[in-house]
Amino acid sequence: MFSLPPILKPLLRKKLTVALLGLQIALITMLISNLAHILNELDNYYKSPTGIDDTHLICFTLRNPAGTKGIALADGLRDLEKIKAIPGVIDVASIDATPLDHEYNLRTGGFNTTQEQNNERIAFVRSNVSPNALDTLGLRLLAGRQFENSDMTFTYRSHPQVTIITQALAKALFGENNNAVGKVVYEKDKQYEIIGVMSDWMGFSPQIYRSESTAFFPEYNETNNEFRYLIRTQSPEIRTAVIQAVEQYLMQQYPQGLIFYADKLDTIVSKYMNRGTVALVNLITVILAIASIIAIAGQAYFSVHQRRKQLGVLRALGATRAKLIAQILLENAAIVSIGLVSGAALAMLLSHFFYTTTEIIALSPWFLLGTVAGIFAVCLLSAAIPALQAGKISPSLATRTL
Repeated sequence: MFSLPPILKPLLRKKLTVALLGLQIALITMLISNLAHILNELDNYYKSPTGIDDTHLICFTLRNPAGTKGIALADGLRDLEKIKAIPGVIDVASIDATPLDHEYNLRTGGFNTTQEQNNERIAFVRSNVSPNALDTLGLRLLAGRQFENSDMTFTYRSHPQVTIITQALAKALFGENNNAVGKVVYEKDKQYEIIGVMSDWMGFSPQIYRSESTAFFPEYNETNNEFRYLIRTQSPEIRTAVIQAVEQYLMQQYPQGLIFYADKLDTIVSKYMNRGTVALVNLITVILAIASIIAIAGQAYFSVHQRRKQLGVLRALGATRAKLIAQILLENAAIVSIGLVSGAALAMLLSHFFYTTTEIIALSPWFLLGTVAGIFAVCLLSAAIPALQAGKISPSLATRTL
């Protein structure tokens, strides 16, 4: 049985060394646990399905030349009907954003559940769509009804009276078991009735937090310079032929009048989900972890190695090899434990800061425990090697130069 004072005395004599090593361990614990957690969340997110039928979808973006007006509603409705009649097309909708497109300028809003603006607003991503947007995207209507032609409004003339929101946004607004259909939400001086709740999806510009909180509004913007068609086809293979047919139709309707772009949605998704950046951050994290562990291990090794003569004297005074090794390991464990406890507290504080400022998912306890266990094992191993060497020191050799 080891008493505490003999273990603490060497530590108290080297306060600065102990404090620096403990701080280093604490900072490494904080950084590595949070980085590993965030990277794991990103990796899982990029592996998850988009929630829409991206393998059957095509996106067209039409741009008016500078100084010209947008597409009138009558022309837009005609285009939708003509495109839907093309062989291989199941449905088509107008939408003001291309899902998962880096070029899209994200538009956000915030709903209140009461007219008082003092309570917390629930953030969401907004998009103006035509009535059949849900069917075109492949989103399921979980409750309520879809938009109808009578719900449509015009930008700068009036604002929509109704909205359809994702299940995640409904839960954030009204709780898990509270039906959102029929409820009224407020955004500044506007109010909307929720007429439908749709299935969750990645959203227009996914992040690793609440990206699926989307609100659709039945609104058409005749003054906009850009107009987007979202087309759902019968099969992925037929999309190339459909793109050619739609391009031919648009060239006939808008000769030299509009510049248009077309792409398959899963191609856009694959560009957005480029995991090269995640792999690079993973590599940087691994290098940081290895460098930090080497620094901690080196410092622990050097600290024990400096005490070789002192340990030899203890051997000469009758200390057994086992007791000597145990003493060194317990001293090291005490320092490491202080650093790990501080690091775990800092890691949770950093995670809470990320969650409250960016809403990144809170740190998983498993990543924190894994980081703590790994650092503790490395530190003990780095002290065990010189401790075993010190245990073999001959008392006569250790005291020869004293």
